[in-house]
Amino acid sequence: MRVLPVAAFCLVSLGMAATKLTLKIGGKPSGGVETSQRLTADGGRIVELRLSVHTDTKVVNIHTTSIFDAKGEPVRKVQELSSSDHEMRVVIASFDASGVTVVVNNGETRETKHIPALKDVTRAEVTGFWWLRDHPKPGDKVVHQAFNMDSLAWDMTETTFVGDAQITVAGKPWTAHKVKSVVGARETISYLDETGQPLRIEAGPALMERKEN
Repeated sequence: MRVLPVAAFCLVSLGMAATKLTLKIGGKPSGGVETSQRLTADGGRIVELRLSVHTDTKVVNIHTTSIFDAKGEPVRKVQELSSSDHEMRVVIASFDASGVTVVVNNGETRETKHIPALKDVTRAEVTGFWWLRDHPKPGDKVVHQAFNMDSLAWDMTETTFVGDAQITVAGKPWTAHKVKSVVGARETISYLDETGQPLRIEAGPALMERKEN
């Protein structure tokens, strides 16, 4: 099921503590998001994403766990999808030097395949460490390939730190780090706090904003 590119937004850059956001699609309340991240003992990071999307006909829940090494290289990703109409899908991606081995379990069927990475393009997602460990300068840009757990293909991704911007979220003013990510024809604008946690995400018709504590 292709619920999103909404799920991809949170993997741009996240902070240490859990962050909850509301989700609107086309201006209509459509669920919520919870993200968290922690550094590992070897300098890598583990990112958790829980996404709930409400449509007129059903509710879709997605839980994704992503593990990266200290250089930002992906090690393992697991995505579990369930819906109110009893659809289930589990995708396990294990990365190696040449690409990724994917196991897809739809409940009734199980498929395993190896998908080679794109040639001459880094897989290191160093932007995930922005403001968590690293401090980019305005204009810094990173181009890398990222494995899409929905389409099961490698996506070319360009991420740029645009600079700081003044925004208001839940009635509170913020000086936020503005980050632009482009995947194919899709553009996502993220506004992050001083630790890299998301304040607002604009992804096409989808708008996510941090919940007021």
